Amino acid sequence: MGISDTLTRLDGKPLHNLETINNVLEPYAPKAYPVTIEAPNPIVVTGWAVDSETRQLAGAVEVVFDGRPLQADYKISRQDVAIAQKIDAYALAGFRLVIPTAKLAKGDHTLSVRVVANNLKSYREGSAITVSLR
Repeated sequence: MGISDTLTRLDGKPLHNLETINNVLEPYAPKAYPVTIEAPNPIVVTGWAVDSETRQLAGAVEVVFDGRPLQADYKISRQDVAIAQKIDAYALAGFRLVIPTAKLAKGDHTLSVRVVANNLKSYREGSAITVSLR
């Protein structure tokens, strides 16, 4: 169970960037496309996310894997985000999650990033991407 399970889902996409899934850079750009991972390698997801409405850090970041929210490590230094967005509060906007694959079925899985509001009352979720495990 994730922190967002009992929260309100808001319309629209969160301000975030899913930067890498293992060695695939920018898996959303220019559009979402399948990512292939060779088991038993773990799935490593990195990026940054913020609460754009409050212009503060998010309350939490979760990676939703096959419908199950998994809490990512958050508040990783990302001075580049603070500089690019011109908001000092975003300096710790980085996130990272490692998903072990040993017990996962081979085949296609879905993954998205869920950004919890700073006040922990709601969240927004990014577009889903397909991750193929071989």
